[in-house]
Amino acid sequence: MLNASLGAVEQIYVGVPPGSGVRNAEHPARRSAQVGVGALSMWATGSLSTPAAYGAQMAAAGKKLHGHGARRRARSPAASVSDGGYGPPCHPVRVLVGQRFWPRYGLRRRPFVVFRVAADGTVYGRRLDSAGGRVKSTALRLTATRVDGEGLYYVFLGWSARRYRTWAVLVGSQGGESCLVFPEWHPARCVVFPRRLLPPDADAGAWMTVRASLSAVAGGQLNPCAFACCEDPGVERCPRPAVAAG
Repeated sequence: MLNASLGAVEQIYVGVPPGSGVRNAEHPARRSAQVGVGALSMWATGSLSTPAAYGAQMAAAGKKLHGHGARRRARSPAASVSDGGYGPPCHPVRVLVGQRFWPRYGLRRRPFVVFRVAADGTVYGRRLDSAGGRVKSTALRLTATRVDGEGLYYVFLGWSARRYRTWAVLVGSQGGESCLVFPEWHPARCVVFPRRLLPPDADAGAWMTVRASLSAVAGGQLNPCAFACCEDPGVERCPRPAVAAG
């Protein structure tokens, strides 16, 4: 009874020629499934004597797709970027606990996270693999950049999930909303924030200290708090915002 039902499925597949307009012929996945069931019935009845022959039959099913499985514009998604078109974040100008780096040179190139920064500029890290080996470097090597702004010796991978003491720049305000830029998170991305939660004396172009989750992938996940107006920290401590205030 089982062989008869499987054979019936095989006959349905053979009876639908390609391009006939029948619904089964327009779905390659459904057709390939029918081919697989038909090959299984042939193996069960003795037509396919070995599993290798069954595998060959299954492999041949992929060749019967429309256009031999070639990619088409209708089936291929459009190219997109995950950073919203802003580009990657800039390389850090200072080293903090929780930053993640990947060395460009060396025999054992493994990503690591910074867990200690000494007063003399020595940086200690822990590899992110299962071994968790120790890494020792200097702040000068970690912050060195190339002409294009990327790291010279190390690639900056991002931040660990924690809150950091950083800076924010008030780009402008309109109504009850304000536009902020967190240069250490991304110097070209504006974050909309309620104006009433900012210091009253903050004007356009003002710098503020703030605590935020710099590991966030979207501006709404930064969760900034504890705003306080301050002086410009300088280019040696914080990158310059790429959005002009106004």
